[in-house]
Amino acid sequence: SVTANFVPLKDWTFMVYMGADNNLDQNGVDDLNEMEAVGSTSNVNVIALLDRFGPNNTTLYQVQKDNTAGDPHLTSIVSTPLTAPFMGAGQPYELNTGDPATLANFATWTMQNYPANHYALILWNHGAGWRAMAALAPATVKGIGLDETSGNNYINTPQLGTALASIKAATTKTIDILGFDACEMQMAEIASEINPNSVNLMVGSEDNVPADGYDYNTLLTHLTATPSQDASTFATSMVNSYIAAYAATSNIYVTMSSANVGLVNSQVDPAVTAFANALIASGDKANINTARSLTDFYSDPTYVDLYDFAEKISA
Repeated sequence: SVTANFVPLKDWTFMVYMGADNNLDQNGVDDLNEMEAVGSTSNVNVIALLDRFGPNNTTLYQVQKDNTAGDPHLTSIVSTPLTAPFMGAGQPYELNTGDPATLANFATWTMQNYPANHYALILWNHGAGWRAMAALAPATVKGIGLDETSGNNYINTPQLGTALASIKAATTKTIDILGFDACEMQMAEIASEINPNSVNLMVGSEDNVPADGYDYNTLLTHLTATPSQDASTFATSMVNSYIAAYAATSNIYVTMSSANVGLVNSQVDPAVTAFANALIASGDKANINTARSLTDFYSDPTYVDLYDFAEKISA
């Protein structure tokens, strides 16, 4: 006789790739505890890879609800660690979360072992948009996922696109939502490196993200309360819960949006190319520079808002 191993198909698998091997170490613990305020349910898998600061400090978790009385945001982690081939042989583990292969291995293994109708992958770390991460690399390299123990490695933007394509090839599944709990990653330049066959929607901020990042308690509460919701609905919930988390905080101004990767590739990219070519052909550098100087920007003056720039040009 043949025995088949059947893994129940849930509504969602929510994956969090937590590169906290840097000065965000305690924030990683705090956010994992926020996830434990809800935990995995009969309809939602919550799987997190947490790489903390220092050697031999990487742990894979199926996040479980923390039923300890009192404040759910505790400092202790109650979830049971998992083992997986990609973690290597023998504990304690130390993975380089700045290596795109680690990201691909984590997501591939999770999607194969925790199948679902929908998948969300959150990249949790420092982000640097399309520019270099500080002075760690040439200015042509862009990155996310800084891992200090592994020689300040991080995943540059082309490597991110390659890792996501690798996940698609290995699983044949498309990630419904790619979330960036990291600064300055919601950019056309980032989306352009991502194949829409790999990812449907990307949720992130074009500005800095406070160290507290996403409100995981609230967004997972929304997801587990209505696990049948589609990707667009959940992406909107992610945006709204993030904005609400900081709405009452003075002197903290945040941005967050959801973008359709396919539409960025098929419509925004060619429009930007045509726009750039028209500017070059005009030869009107003085007015272009004036419009550029008046355009909204965020934490880094290099990162200007494309829509606002186009409006300034047309004015």
